[in-house]
Amino acid sequence: CEGLSGCTDHREHSDRRAGPLPMVPPRALQRWNLHEATSTQRASQDKISCRRRGQKAFLHSPQYGYSAVMGGADSSRYEITEADLKRDKDEITEFWQTHFQRWPLQKYRKFYLNNPAGAAHCWIARDRHEQRIIATYAIFPRQISVGGNVLVAGICGDMGADPVHRGHGVGRMLQLAAAESSEQGEFAFLYGTANPISGKILTRAGFRSLGHSIRMTRLLNSRPLFHRRRALRFLALFGHLIDRLLIVRAREQEYAADESYELTQVEQCDERFNHLDEAARHHYQILGKRGAEFLNWRYADDPQHRFYILALVSRSDQSVAGYVVYQVKNGIAHIEDLC
Repeated sequence: CEGLSGCTDHREHSDRRAGPLPMVPPRALQRWNLHEATSTQRASQDKISCRRRGQKAFLHSPQYGYSAVMGGADSSRYEITEADLKRDKDEITEFWQTHFQRWPLQKYRKFYLNNPAGAAHCWIARDRHEQRIIATYAIFPRQISVGGNVLVAGICGDMGADPVHRGHGVGRMLQLAAAESSEQGEFAFLYGTANPISGKILTRAGFRSLGHSIRMTRLLNSRPLFHRRRALRFLALFGHLIDRLLIVRAREQEYAADESYELTQVEQCDERFNHLDEAARHHYQILGKRGAEFLNWRYADDPQHRFYILALVSRSDQSVAGYVVYQVKNGIAHIEDLC
């Protein structure tokens, strides 16, 4: 899962799935003249990839602008302001606890306050009559290398509204307020993923769809799969033989192992990962910046999840030639990052 990298945790609480969408050239990047995405085929090479299957990827840039028409929103009833992250913390997290119990409160400190790319920006909608928060929306800074140039982009996420106030245009008001940060030049562009409902809001707020994501899986151990299906349980007796066949037919068996490198589990990323990040960004048109500071913040030092980092290390000079980050959930290894 890479593409623009980092578009994960802030949207993983949505269970709605969007249908497939043809890939279209990212015109915003064309206008910046950072690469020549002149065809659907070229654009697909620079697509945004996200973990959720079927999610659409959207991008907003200052060059597009956005409509300031609120449509059905009642601006006299709702007040949109940018939150003070320290002053409004308790009120925001109380709103989460009331309406979005699946959102872990610990992520506020990590993603909102301690992001190495900068603190998040959070917009809140208040009901003027009830004088309480009824919706929130956030943008999380992310350093992205585009054509070799490092830009500060914004990951859109954590949009949530009180069910009573949904359908009144509050989400669109929050989107438009957040888009002004891009218009004022604070972010080079905004991006994110969406379900069918929020995708319509993003489109009306000036975002353009770049494509859709897919989820790819590979079976490593067949026996748990057979045990889950009663009609196939007898095949579990042959699970060992089936697993051996999967290994023999694996494509990597076609390549000879390079004895000059070894795989090493890493607990903390060091300066070697900065060198790898610097070298990698000149080989890709679009790449999320992932030096040691980012990798430690995002994975190694995560207090909630156990991530494993495997590095491909040169035996001669101990330099890092690549790495994979994964975590295990319910017996399934999820690849979170790869370089």
